[in-house]
Amino acid sequence: MSAAYTGEVVPNFTMLTQNVDAHPLLRLMHRPELDKAGLLLPAHKQDKRAVVPLEEADWDAWLHGSVEHAKQLVRVPPLELFEHGPEDPGKRVALNLETGEGVLLDAEAGVF
Repeated sequence: MSAAYTGEVVPNFTMLTQNVDAHPLLRLMHRPELDKAGLLLPAHKQDKRAVVPLEEADWDAWLHGSVEHAKQLVRVPPLELFEHGPEDPGKRVALNLETGEGVLLDAEAGVF
């Protein structure tokens, strides 16, 4: 018998995701996708996704606003909102925003 018949309230949720292929940091959060043969898919076939974050101030608009307004709330956060760095704070690294690769910095000279 389903909850519709019993009146039971079953807590549930969903997570909306969005494509982040172009985001310099979020695109690094998943392993590269492979085809069925285990070969790396080309860049145009990669689909890196992240959860859609909603600011608390936008919750009411999301739940009760128009569809058009809700669509405007689905956006990738800018890189400036993220704090990121090495797992080991003793290592100094930089993120190459063009390639998405981490680069170990020379601790003495402070350069790549």
